[in-house]
Amino acid sequence: MIWHQGCSWTRNPQLQRQWWAVMVAGLGTLFPLLLSIDLYIDDVERAMDGSLGWVRVGRPLADALVEWLNFGRPATAVAPLHTLVAIVLLSVVGVACARAYGIRSPFWTAIASLPLMAQPYALQAMSYGFDALFMATALAAAVVSALLVNLQGSWRIVVTALALQLLSFNLYQPAANGFLVVSGCLCIGAFLKLLSQPWQRRSLRTRLLLSSFVYCCGYGLYRLVYALLFEHRLNRYASGASEFKSLEPQLPLAWIVSAFEPIEQVLRDFGEWPVVIPVIALLFTYVGLLLHVRGWWMTAVVIGLTSLVFLLAPGGMLLLRESFVRHPRVLLYLGPLLTSLIL
Repeated sequence: MIWHQGCSWTRNPQLQRQWWAVMVAGLGTLFPLLLSIDLYIDDVERAMDGSLGWVRVGRPLADALVEWLNFGRPATAVAPLHTLVAIVLLSVVGVACARAYGIRSPFWTAIASLPLMAQPYALQAMSYGFDALFMATALAAAVVSALLVNLQGSWRIVVTALALQLLSFNLYQPAANGFLVVSGCLCIGAFLKLLSQPWQRRSLRTRLLLSSFVYCCGYGLYRLVYALLFEHRLNRYASGASEFKSLEPQLPLAWIVSAFEPIEQVLRDFGEWPVVIPVIALLFTYVGLLLHVRGWWMTAVVIGLTSLVFLLAPGGMLLLRESFVRHPRVLLYLGPLLTSLIL
């Protein structure tokens, strides 16, 4: 039944137009990147002696996926093929997000989907010759999991969402936090009655309970399985980075400090005035639109809820003892947040 439903969707002319619009926009934006993908030192080791090594940093399925795609070791450098497949995959996810908000315009679907693959922190992930595919797959699995949780349906949908979330954690842990962003924004969209009918039916309480259940179970199962099977293979960098904060009286303050780390990173990277002016203009435009349509009270509620989603978006990374903002690609989850805001 699922297979036939999927085939019927692929034959839908409107869905095809939306997908092609996203694909063209993604290929056009990332075309310079596709022409100049550089091999990192890790990529050279993977292609020369077959030391994949992702299991040593907490991503066992990444090793399995790349080894399967390359028919063994050493890994074959086929860049930019992995990036092209990642664009195709994220284009499908972008169309799914647009349909959840009832958006059928190919133009707006393309504009809203671009942050999934072309926001600054996603560009680093998409620039990797080997890593791009499973980072994109992890992000896609997390976003689809959030869409399923907020969709009216049976317990099988929740189980599928949990499996996708577990897949996302095992492919690339930071991308799994896209679940929190999308699910939180869908809750706000349902509160404003902006969602398409199948996504509008669940109550807010059910959404929050199911989202918490799926994310916490996914994160807990991931940590449990890794502790039982793979922890002895972690390198020193990964084992130190995966330690939890200590249970001390200062723990709430430490959580708050961690929650603001992504904001500090964004300000360090894009806090200069020539760059920040269009962002400020966009925010003022968005607030003005909310004021015009919903009034002062609803605007304050939406801004407060969106800020809360942004602060909680790092999810399990807030529990880690050390700073989790070590590489720009860790903020990959900002793409789904921008996509949701545009939609």
